[in-house]
Amino acid sequence: MNWIARLLNFIIDSTAYFLLLVGSTFVFGAEVLQNQRYVLILVYFLYYFVCEALFQQTVGKKITGTKVVDCHHHNKPSLVQILIRTVSRIIPFYFISYFMSGKGLHDHFSKTILIKPN
Repeated sequence: MNWIARLLNFIIDSTAYFLLLVGSTFVFGAEVLQNQRYVLILVYFLYYFVCEALFQQTVGKKITGTKVVDCHHHNKPSLVQILIRTVSRIIPFYFISYFMSGKGLHDHFSKTILIKPN
């Protein structure tokens, strides 16, 4: 997959994630701020897991026309694959793997790839 599409996905998804955090602060109030670390991780996890499990796409992937598929058959990934993919994103500095192999650790561990359907 084109690195520009991946970069755009990252920028758009980071913006969507930030807006979800701001929204959760308004909905849940000061308690969210007291447990900020946990809320950051929970919202991050839920954003990627729910979007990719239901639609094979996050907001960024929808805008760039890409989606997540199983790397062997290009079918919809299983929930286990999406779970592994989502958890792998929490690894610090996981994005460095793009420079070494052109593929993210979350793709490698979950046996998924990002494609641009015809």
